Amino acid sequence: MKKVTVSECNEWISHLFNKDYTLHNLAVSGTVSNLRIHSSGRVYFSLMDSKGRIFCVISPERRTFLTRRLYNGCEATCSGTFIYSARRGYASLYVDRITGIRTSEMTEKARILYEQLEKKGYFSPLHKKLLPSFPEQIGIIASSTGAVWHDIIKTGRMRNDSIRYTVLGCRVQGEEASQDMASRIREAQTMSSPPDILILARGGGAEEDLQPFNDAELLEAIHESSIPVVSAVGHETDVTLADLTADVRASTPTQAAELCIPEKQSVQEEIVRLMHRMADAAAGSLEKAAISLNAVEQRLTSPEIQVRLTEQGRYVQHRYMQLYVSLHKAIDARKIAISEKLLHGNIALINHMSHEDNHGKDKNI
Repeated sequence: MKKVTVSECNEWISHLFNKDYTLHNLAVSGTVSNLRIHSSGRVYFSLMDSKGRIFCVISPERRTFLTRRLYNGCEATCSGTFIYSARRGYASLYVDRITGIRTSEMTEKARILYEQLEKKGYFSPLHKKLLPSFPEQIGIIASSTGAVWHDIIKTGRMRNDSIRYTVLGCRVQGEEASQDMASRIREAQTMSSPPDILILARGGGAEEDLQPFNDAELLEAIHESSIPVVSAVGHETDVTLADLTADVRASTPTQAAELCIPEKQSVQEEIVRLMHRMADAAAGSLEKAAISLNAVEQRLTSPEIQVRLTEQGRYVQHRYMQLYVSLHKAIDARKIAISEKLLHGNIALINHMSHEDNHGKDKNI
């Protein structure tokens, strides 16, 4: 067995590519993905199908002409030469012609699903739940073997070490990933101590790797969740239907932690500021009350008020005497009336008794 260095191996493979003329004029059809323009002026993208992908490059001088109708998600046939980079260790199709650009089946399905969900109100701001200002527990739905959930917790603990975390590990790529993530969202709602916020997260990836986040089952679970869901999928330029359905979209998992978790020091500073405002407000109220009380006291001790109070006192005393006299006259009159009634009653009773006695004597005779 011959032993070679990495550089020698790459040089040998590059030589094989250059000798194979079938790779010098090849037309490849597929779906365009990860289309981006480099600062050098070169255009990089991938052509993919259901089983794989290849990397493609358009030179700066061909960029203006070849990329006029090119977009992520379209299907196209790219013709050019395969060149193996000995320095980077991979092959790319250097494109010099693009034909047959049309909307891909995957893009068309996503468009139809978008329109259906939009009619149901999945993307309406009216259906978005507000994030709690002071969450106690954060649920993270992400790959248990990835670094995403570590980054979220690390950022969160730097901001506030009082928050608890629950990691709901699941698949975030592949055919069954959407069902797995949807079940985790539903599971979080049935926990004995459910999280206050759910962060649905994964790192960046190719467009085809993010397709589970455009699946109807996952979108339904997000929309129906009773817990606010924050979508933190891929990089800032990656936008999925899950991002549009979620209550809040974060451009990266790290930003999701910043959006969900208040900075402890800022909260403490805000509490101190509010306490100072309350103390200042209380002091201001007391000062105003003291000024008002002093003004009332000065008014009460003024000569004019004293004269008015004296006059009012005399008037009250006069009215009191009038009422006293009237009341006693009424009582005396009532006493006389009652006495007269008692007197008449006694006379009548005596007459009646006398009449009864005389009548009895007549019977005895």
